[in-house]
Amino acid sequence: MKNEPLFELDIEKMEEDIKRVQKALDKAEDIALKAAADEMAGIIMDLLGEAMRRAPKDTGYLRGSGIAKLNDDQVAHTESSGSNAAEVVRDFKAGNISLQQFVDELMGEVAFNTPYATYQHEEQDLNHIDGEAKYLENSLKEKSPEYIKGLAAAIEAALDKEGGVS
Repeated sequence: MKNEPLFELDIEKMEEDIKRVQKALDKAEDIALKAAADEMAGIIMDLLGEAMRRAPKDTGYLRGSGIAKLNDDQVAHTESSGSNAAEVVRDFKAGNISLQQFVDELMGEVAFNTPYATYQHEEQDLNHIDGEAKYLENSLKEKSPEYIKGLAAAIEAALDKEGGVS
């Protein structure tokens, strides 16, 4: 009786399979990163708008000084629109952001750049007739669960749309 091997490995086939899996993982990563960037751009524009509405309003200058950035690229800003009002203005579409810009990290930023923005934000003893202290912080604290769920859902939907990214 001849000793037959229990199994045989086809190394070339195994290497091909590994390359195929790696290619699918790379594609899935690209899809997930793009979906995350698109969603993050929407999140920071939403946060900018929410904080703008909550910022103290006297002349409207503070509300009109907001800016939203995704990985240091400006995606939106606020502008005074007269009558002590302000509005969010989109600067470009998130889909135009290259994947290379956020391969290492994805960072959204919202800020207001008047000389007194920090003072108005931090000084809780000020009497704001229209608006509130902590206008940016409170907006983020309240909406962060929604934002986190939105990021996860956007990534999941993008991967599902690709049907297994094979």
